[in-house]
Amino acid sequence: MHWHHFNYKKTIGKRGAEEGIIVSDVEYNHAARITIEQDGITAPFSVTVGIYDVMMHTDFFSTYTQAQSYQERIMKNIERIVALLEVYETDRDAQWQQSLNEEINHIIQ
Repeated sequence: MHWHHFNYKKTIGKRGAEEGIIVSDVEYNHAARITIEQDGITAPFSVTVGIYDVMMHTDFFSTYTQAQSYQERIMKNIERIVALLEVYETDRDAQWQQSLNEEINHIIQ
């Protein structure tokens, strides 16, 4: 499993969900995606995180450095969430749910 440029970088320079210009767009194992946009409708920079079929979250930043730092910080959380989601539903217990919640909280805080 690894991070790679989403859609062979074809989204770079296009408009994103926050109406900004996409400056970074990476995907993890066809299970999650992080997109950084510049000059969107809400803030100078936005970072949208999608874990497919689980959650979407957007955070807003004043600088590209802040947005990129956030992206780098949450990549490991996303990797752990994807690993947790690979556990069979019948094997998911309270500890599993707590671990999932903690990883999601690291992304949305």
